[in-house]
Amino acid sequence: MSQWISLSEAGYWVFPTRNRQKYPTTFNHKNWDVFIENNEQELLHAHLLHETGTGAALCPQPTDKVGLLILDLDTYGITFEDLWPHVCAGEEPDKALLVVGSPSGGFHLWFKLPEDINADRLPATFDFGEGVKGEVRASSKARRLIMLPGSLAMNKNGKPAKYRILQGKLDPTTLPEPPLPLMARLIARKD
Repeated sequence: MSQWISLSEAGYWVFPTRNRQKYPTTFNHKNWDVFIENNEQELLHAHLLHETGTGAALCPQPTDKVGLLILDLDTYGITFEDLWPHVCAGEEPDKALLVVGSPSGGFHLWFKLPEDINADRLPATFDFGEGVKGEVRASSKARRLIMLPGSLAMNKNGKPAKYRILQGKLDPTTLPEPPLPLMARLIARKD
């Protein structure tokens, strides 16, 4: 998909996935994270260009041109409009916020990482209460993958479905920073 290629060309670590899996498999007998270890972004980009897989996963890293903060919310059976007040009460979601729907009904909320935040000190998970919980993906040294919109994967019911954009666009340069109350809540949460 052209959006995956554009992200990779901008220097983001984009890994092709196969067989409706939510993680990359090996490439020429190398595990996916070896590309990051060896700083082989160009070689990974070549794999992405020639792969005929079913999706792509992003691994945010400190080298990202625009730092990313992605919240992977494991909430099901609720609309984004009903979910947002539980995430950040009293604030309207920015229209530039990228909201991706997962195959099982969860959400990925994409923000620009504020420059004054050390991504390596963010928690790996969060629980805001009332069933609103999930995982954090940020441009840090951690190697945590997030599936990209347009990817086909198996949902929690064992059926294939796509990650789809519900709002915004897959362009890190247009992402808003998270509202201050949300950032304060996130930083206050420990694993």
